[in-house]
Formats: sequence, structure tokens, C-alpha cells
Amino acid sequence: MTIRRMIENDIIHVIELITRNWDEVLIHHHSIETVQKFRAEETGETFKKHLSSKELYVVEDNGQVMATGSLVNYGTAESPRLCVSMFFVSPDYHSKGIGRMLLEHLFSSVALQHAEKLHVPSSRNAINFYKRFGFVVDASQPDESIEITWMTKEM
Repeated sequence: MTIRRMIENDIIHVIELITRNWDEVLIHHHSIETVQKFRAEETGETFKKHLSSKELYVVEDNGQVMATGSLVNYGTAESPRLCVSMFFVSPDYHSKGIGRMLLEHLFSSVALQHAEKLHVPSSRNAINFYKRFGFVVDASQPDESIEITWMTKEM
């Protein structure tokens, strides 16, 4: 099993993985409107844009993409404001340590960038996952209508 930077050929597999999560897992924790909204945002064109603006990673085993996650910097190189983004593990591989492995990989990248905090917009079902890694729910939630819980970890 390897973690590597996402390439354009991975896009179709990543979209399938994310769509399966929305359809098989997140639908049980979020409204249909939220699921439809976020599913509609995951297109090939969106991911092509993300390839140049985010650190996109995949976890792969024997040519199969099993998970994806990224870091995006909303700050500057001198003062990074890093956020975990598009973090999904294939439903077939939930609770097998793949999410932990990928998140720890992202932590290593955060450390290299000397960020003091790491933020994540968590789906309802992933809050306890992120808590296990030291994230805490932010006191202020910018838009509860999108059913996302913002969390932060001190690095």
C-alpha cells in the first residue's frame, strides 16, 4: 500500500470513491439536499483545477485507489493556514487503518510547512475519527446549514 500524489488518471477513480461515500455512508448522516449539493461539486473539471491548487493524495494498493485526501493552504507560504480537504476512504476499507495512515501522512506535510494549526471541515460521521487525532470542534461554526462541523488541531 502506498500514498502518492494524485495524478490526472486518478480522477475518475477518486470521483467514484467519493460518490460511493456520499451514496453509501454519508446519506445516513446528512440530508438528501446536502448529499446532492456536495456530489454535484465532484466533477472531473473540479479535480483538474484542484491538482494545481491543492496537495492531493491517494492511497493505492495493486493499482486500486482506496482513499484520497488533500491539504489546501488558505494562507501564505510564510503564514500557512492549512486545511484537510476531500478526505475519503472507500466504504470497502473503512475501519482498516487506511484513514489513519493517510491523515498521518498529511500531518507530516503540515509539519514541513511549519503550520501551527490544521483545520478540517468534518462530515457528521467523521467527527469522532478526527477527535481521536486531537482535533476539537471549533466554537464558531461558519454555516451550519451545510451540515459540516469545522474542527481544529494544534500542531
